[in-house]
Amino acid sequence: MNIANKLTVIRILLVPFLLILILLSTPYSLWFALGLFLFAVATDIIDGYLARSKNMITKFGLFMDPLADKLILCAALIAFVQLEWLPGWIALIIIGREFIVTGLRIIAISEGVTIPSDVLGKTKTTLQEIAIGFMIGFHALDVMESVNFQRVWLWFPMILFYIATVATLVSGTAYLVKSFHVIRKDW
Repeated sequence: MNIANKLTVIRILLVPFLLILILLSTPYSLWFALGLFLFAVATDIIDGYLARSKNMITKFGLFMDPLADKLILCAALIAFVQLEWLPGWIALIIIGREFIVTGLRIIAISEGVTIPSDVLGKTKTTLQEIAIGFMIGFHALDVMESVNFQRVWLWFPMILFYIATVATLVSGTAYLVKSFHVIRKDW
């Protein structure tokens, strides 16, 4: 278990805490949730860098690192839908794309083909992380009694989610096109 894999395990262990903190929806819990989410994003960047630069790539990391990312993403989106901060259709598109791409990668691996992340996938992930961070932060400001935060400002994280949703659809379509030759073999 190298340091990159340990960081991945830490991210997985943070998922229930992130979910609970968001669902509590108090100023303190939301600020702590934002800090936890930013810590998770940072550890994802660090473990990816370490795995590539220090040749720490393992089968465990190849499977568990994207799983950790998806668990954190799903936890935040599910909490947002539960709290009625985010329409369910946006969460469905984002989560659905993750399942489809994961399925495509599994099919490709079974055929001996690797479908690596590309710039569209990395852009999609970055936009989703920015949208999640702003959603938590803006709602933390909104529930604070000492701040006269105008609810009209809550449109900002929603615009970020619309942008992230478009990027999700574009990225998912690109993965479908890129992997079509592998999928076609099974038809």
